[in-house]
Amino acid sequence: MSGFVMFEVLSQPVVPGIPNVPYVEQGSFIQIANTSGAAATVQIRYFPAQPFVPSLGAVKLFANYIDNTGNVTMIPPAQFAQQNGFPAVQIPSLKTFIFGVQYVILATQSQTLVGGTPQDGVATRGFATVFSNVTSVIPPLSTIRQVFTNYNSSGQAESVNSSAYSVPFQLATSAEIAALEHDGQKILTPA
Repeated sequence: MSGFVMFEVLSQPVVPGIPNVPYVEQGSFIQIANTSGAAATVQIRYFPAQPFVPSLGAVKLFANYIDNTGNVTMIPPAQFAQQNGFPAVQIPSLKTFIFGVQYVILATQSQTLVGGTPQDGVATRGFATVFSNVTSVIPPLSTIRQVFTNYNSSGQAESVNSSAYSVPFQLATSAEIAALEHDGQKILTPA
């Protein structure tokens, strides 16, 4: 099974520089279910238009996957940014894993505030390819999750709202994925 999906991860004010606007954090998640009778090796490669940034001010990159028992495996931000994804993860037979990448703002005293809203921010968008060595993997379910936080004038969070929506996953042949990754490599290594 192979295919691709668009992604966007960000952590920034809705409108930078304007006081009292919500701050949005958005993550991209891919759920993969292995329905085969054998373990599957899954590879997810991200092709960002702008490179992943491990850390910028109070904003930090988080990449992880959650296995069928709820165990979370964190990928160090610099490693994830350097390898652009999850190179080879084993999913046991008849199990489901969730892979995620997101930027999260962590409270610090040094962040710049405009009307109480943090101004540290970063965004990365592009496409991700997914490949499995077995064909009996259900096409992945890809979602975007957003959290909107409103701050008071002293920078304290007052209210939080969230939303989630699915993103279409496009099945593709191995040859189509190879061509897409070849073109995507041009993004990662500009001339």
